[in-house]
Amino acid sequence: MTRPLQPAPSSAALFWVFTRIGLTSFGGGLSGWMLREFVQRRAWLQEDEFLSGLALAQAFPGVNVVNLAI
Repeated sequence: MTRPLQPAPSSAALFWVFTRIGLTSFGGGLSGWMLREFVQRRAWLQEDEFLSGLALAQAFPGVNVVNLAI
């Protein structure tokens, strides 16, 4: 069962979430932290949307989580 999506986040909310993820997840596992924050905790995305974005990010050159964040 999926939760209803929350309204689009503000720029400040996105800044603080990415700052928190960057400061607390040194050493890897960033996509897991992003899934937890954006899908499970804040309901800004559905899980299938997140996983589709992650799959697309893996197809591009560069760091996966950076591509996903962009």
